[in-house]
Amino acid sequence: PPAEGDDRLDNLHILCAGGKTPNPAELLGSEAMAQFMRDAHDRYDAVIYDSCPVPFVADNAPLCTNSNGTILVLRSGRTRRGAAERARKQLQAVKGTLIGAVVNDVRPKTLKGHRYSYYDNYYSNYNRYYGEQETLDKS
Repeated sequence: PPAEGDDRLDNLHILCAGGKTPNPAELLGSEAMAQFMRDAHDRYDAVIYDSCPVPFVADNAPLCTNSNGTILVLRSGRTRRGAAERARKQLQAVKGTLIGAVVNDVRPKTLKGHRYSYYDNYYSNYNRYYGEQETLDKS
């Protein structure tokens, strides 16, 4: 929990999906969901919908179509370029807006020789410094 007097999360609201539904596409495509999305957009500065992967399920079409944009989350070394391209095309087909992508699980050592070697150096220096700090703190 936040520290006493820490009000940074006072304006954060989270609504969990709940249990499984027999037909998620029907639920997400319903007028009730469209109204919920309009109400949320009117009430909040930012609304984030965490959904299933775009390339695998058509359920996301109403979310992608009725939102300001979609951010793809890709896994470094695992998400194939073709899968990311199919996701982009699916978004385009439903008139969704692709804002960008987040690449997670990046391992700096796998980037040697690429233009991202700056991050490998940063990561190594960070570990060297904080590893030494941790050793000093334990003494």
